[in-house]
Amino acid sequence: MQKLWQSFGVYDWGIPHLPELKPLIKAKVLQKNVYLQPPAYEFTALGKIPVGTLPLHEFNQIQEPLLLAKLTELSRQAELAQVIKSLNLAERLVDLRLYRAQLASILLHNLYYLRIEVDGLILHKIGVTKRYALRAGYANNYPTHP
Repeated sequence: MQKLWQSFGVYDWGIPHLPELKPLIKAKVLQKNVYLQPPAYEFTALGKIPVGTLPLHEFNQIQEPLLLAKLTELSRQAELAQVIKSLNLAERLVDLRLYRAQLASILLHNLYYLRIEVDGLILHKIGVTKRYALRAGYANNYPTHP
């Protein structure tokens, strides 16, 4: 993926059809763009995640439906196991509870990104916090939105 990105994606060039691309197309990280001449493949938003080029907002737009789809599927499996009185009902319920707890933890945290410029160097820091000050739009008691 990284080599493909460095060879084609960085320059916004179409990727010619190669047999090796089939798994990437199936995984929806590449898609055919018929408007390119000649038609070629390009990175999808999902394909930009592993190479670190997808903006955070777009990453969230991709991840949220995936997280909710997984929750829906686990709920469906637990309900089905309960209806048919399956032997794996306890396992399905544990899976659902664990996933709900993980999702709740994700939703309680805020992702932050800091860009610090010092002596001509640029430092980047990405992290998570539960701190109210950052959730409310304040950092170091300075409002981010006047």
